[in-house]
Amino acid sequence: MALHTLRSSVSHARFRLSVVGVVVAFLITACSGDTPPAATTEAQVVATPIATAATEQSATTAPPVEVTDDSTGPVELTVWWPDVLRPPSNTAIDILLDEQIRDFESAHTDVVVNSRLKRVGVTGGIMSTLRAAAPVAPGALPDVTLLPRESLIVAVQSELIQPIEGLVSFDDLFPSVLVLGEVEDQLYGVPYVLNVHHVMYPTTITYTSSDFSTIIANEVPMIFPIANDNGINEVFLTQYFVAANRNGGDTQNIDPQALRSTLNFYENAAAKELIDGNVIDYTSPEDYREILSANAPIAASVTPRIYLDLTATGQRWQVASLPSASGQPMTPLDGWMWVIVTPNVERQALALEFVMWMMEAERQSAYNQMIGLVPSQRGALRRWGNDAAYSEFIAELLEHAIILPPSLRSGTLARVMQDALVAVVSGESSAEAAAQSVMAQLAN
Repeated sequence: MALHTLRSSVSHARFRLSVVGVVVAFLITACSGDTPPAATTEAQVVATPIATAATEQSATTAPPVEVTDDSTGPVELTVWWPDVLRPPSNTAIDILLDEQIRDFESAHTDVVVNSRLKRVGVTGGIMSTLRAAAPVAPGALPDVTLLPRESLIVAVQSELIQPIEGLVSFDDLFPSVLVLGEVEDQLYGVPYVLNVHHVMYPTTITYTSSDFSTIIANEVPMIFPIANDNGINEVFLTQYFVAANRNGGDTQNIDPQALRSTLNFYENAAAKELIDGNVIDYTSPEDYREILSANAPIAASVTPRIYLDLTATGQRWQVASLPSASGQPMTPLDGWMWVIVTPNVERQALALEFVMWMMEAERQSAYNQMIGLVPSQRGALRRWGNDAAYSEFIAELLEHAIILPPSLRSGTLARVMQDALVAVVSGESSAEAAAQSVMAQLAN
């Protein structure tokens, strides 16, 4: 189908980037030593209510891009969807997204959105196709797609996606979330859906605080995923970073005291038989969903998807932050970002209009609720789910989110730290011996 040429009035779609205070509370300065001790988190978390935004419009958009009628047929805007965010088996999500896209086409009568489903992490998937087609068949590439943080960084390094710094403006994104889309202080991605982790526990559990010492003193039985074939467990790495921020150090070298204190928590929990030995085989919370479905009296590290699914069945669970040395709220943060692939400036303007359309608070909230992931904007989060207290709890976690650098999630450092964690949890090593082993291996 022949494509129209968009009128060269791109200024209509250039927006101002006006985000104040883009700072991640613990953005992997893993050992800055400047973070003050945080207050203890109560079992039934009472988060600070989300402040009402000055406007419910989640992103500043431009007037619609005009289309020059100099050829037959509408402009085709090609969008690639990762299959994990648009599962082929989920008819409800398909219907919702099709409706949102049809509404966009109705508002842009000279545009047709061409949606294509792409697999993730396999040959023929999004990243492999971007790499293969960019130099030889650029016409086969999408105008816009979604990428996770790690792939976004690779795409920037490979010059596969376009910077959007100064072209979009957000008043409603959490500052920590915006950083997900940045590489070297340049904006490349618009965060759309988020992955976070927290603890859920039944009312039969005494969970008065999220700090290590209180959890051990209360003898809270726990379950969490330890296994990671490709690197280090992200919950453990996040706990280490929180401890390291408190105790000082830098991001390049291991902080021995932070490592010892984090491993010591697992050693004490294992010694009191608070940890099931099977955790070393769990790769994600999905591996023990059935245990939780049976109302097990246990505190579990979970994703919002599992929490929402189980509470929807009528089960009653409470929530808290992941355990940490200080007990301060925290979560590892990852997510999927809208990115612009097309190098054509006029098509970039149209692609950004589509992104802003999908980011409108009510649309984003409806999709995120259905997919079971967290929306990136406060306005969408307020509409998300049926539990205002839970939304406020998630908002508090996002205010203290930690973005784990991909470079520290694999490689030698990740491998030796993961080995130390498994050795301590399985009872094969003490925390002190495991920490010394890590230091010795890194020294060599």
